[in-house]
Amino acid sequence: MFIVMLFLLSHLGEVSAFATQEPLVESCEILSDKSKHFIGKESLERTIKCACRSGKIAGTSRESPACVPEYIFWAELWCDMQPCLTNETCTVHYDMSGWSCSDGVKVKNINIKATPESLRR
Repeated sequence: MFIVMLFLLSHLGEVSAFATQEPLVESCEILSDKSKHFIGKESLERTIKCACRSGKIAGTSRESPACVPEYIFWAELWCDMQPCLTNETCTVHYDMSGWSCSDGVKVKNINIKATPESLRR
């Protein structure tokens, strides 16, 4: 079993006295990757930071950091951001805490741990 915990940080630009500045180009970076091995399990903790335009937030698409629509986080519709590879099926966890990607042989479970600043409106 492969477990990924995704920590999300979003940077929405600085607020000036007159207007909110948005990034000209959306970009994401991986701040840390921590791998842990257990008997029969591998765990990866990844922290990402994204500069996203208004209405988007740090997320993942095809296993890469990406800016995704905010509604995905508010409605917990994780599979809407197409987080799995093209040959995998996405399934949301029963408790809405994340999703699973399965290719029929291997299953990857992803749990979301978002920071309060990443989910601010």
